[in-house]
Amino acid sequence: ENPGIYNLDDLLAFRDAVNNDADFSQWVDESNVINLYADIDASSVYNSPTGDWEPIYKLNAGYTFEGNGFTISLKKTTVISDEYSWGLFTYNYGIIRNLHVDLNMSITSNSDATKDYAGITVHNSSVIENCYVKVDLTDNSRIAHLGGITTYNLKGAKIVKCTSEGSVSGAIGLGGIVCENQGGIVSSCVNNISGLEGPINMAAYWAGIVSVNRFDGQVIDCINNGNFSTSDLCGYSFVGGIVCKMFNGEVSGCTNNGELDVALSAAVGGIVGDASEADIYDPDNTTRIVSNCTNTGNITAASDVTGNIIGIFEGEGSEMTGCTYGGTVNGAAGT
Repeated sequence: ENPGIYNLDDLLAFRDAVNNDADFSQWVDESNVINLYADIDASSVYNSPTGDWEPIYKLNAGYTFEGNGFTISLKKTTVISDEYSWGLFTYNYGIIRNLHVDLNMSITSNSDATKDYAGITVHNSSVIENCYVKVDLTDNSRIAHLGGITTYNLKGAKIVKCTSEGSVSGAIGLGGIVCENQGGIVSSCVNNISGLEGPINMAAYWAGIVSVNRFDGQVIDCINNGNFSTSDLCGYSFVGGIVCKMFNGEVSGCTNNGELDVALSAAVGGIVGDASEADIYDPDNTTRIVSNCTNTGNITAASDVTGNIIGIFEGEGSEMTGCTYGGTVNGAAGT
């Protein structure tokens, strides 16, 4: 039998070895690949004190986690005050590819501190390729920042040809692929996650691909098919078909097909919601490039800061070129 993960016992033993800095070589082949060889349902796994799946702490540089198209199913119901993040992995420094993850999350927290969630890994410092995540999230406490694939895509990291789908209710931050793109590259990804209901009395920061883009992050050739809707019980919200808040960087060749319906809106755009503010972490960099993007989704929003392509767009050196639209804004074509 080739080295790899064949069942739930293997998965748990591999995780525990990694998390305890023990030898995990029995699951690694001669090319430093950890192969998944079966669908695994880990939704019934119990770990104290949360009662839910305990993430694999990290995938080290030089290793590949090869999903081979198989699915790992996870469940999340309990949140404790000193738990700040959760996903299949916490940190990725290697390569994760061809992996499917099914997340079933109905969460209630005993604190109001925000939490970071992701389907594949919370922090990505390397490569995630051709992965698929299905998400069903109900955030009863309005504390979640969710990235369908990763919460934080860090400088130089890449997410390529990944797909997400499902539904999200109540989350504060939602990026169908990435919650914060911090100087990484997100390319050729597709989001089918829909945001059904925003957080009550709080602003939503929602986008089909990336919620926040900063540190010259790039979003290239991505497609959003997810629909986003917030009620008047939600605070003034920022919503973008592709990117919610764009501090700097580049969005190019992207298409939004999703419908955006935002009752109380601060800035809403078919491609980018808000591209006007300076980043407190990089205040001198306000160059924003939006090019060759298309919006076909209809937009309904209360704010004057609403656009078929961008809700609000400012910044020295910024430019928008080659963009087209076929959707409407508050029922009017060509706005």
